[in-house]
Amino acid sequence: MTLTDLAARIEGLTGPDQHVDQIIWIVTDPRNGGGVFCDVFLPERDSVPIPAYTASLDAAMTLVPEGCSWTIQRNRNALATFASCGPNTDAYAATPALALCAAALRAQEASND
Repeated sequence: MTLTDLAARIEGLTGPDQHVDQIIWIVTDPRNGGGVFCDVFLPERDSVPIPAYTASLDAAMTLVPEGCSWTIQRNRNALATFASCGPNTDAYAATPALALCAAALRAQEASND
């Protein structure tokens, strides 16, 4: 699963998802072996302090690569939120935290290229 694939999955969510928070933590935290993801093992939330990336804007902001400016906008009908962390990182999602997670993951993948 690439970060872009994960970003697309996040954009499809209608609200926070603890399982997706665990996946984000596994693929982005350097202590986890540099982004190796195995769906067979996901740590219990109680045993490891996994941030609520999909629920918290503060947690989502920790995913934004250093030096990357970002923006969040809510459209008039409030059905989607737009976030961007630079070129080719646009994301549309149900909440600001979800949109920023998706945009930040795209920015991380772009910075790894």
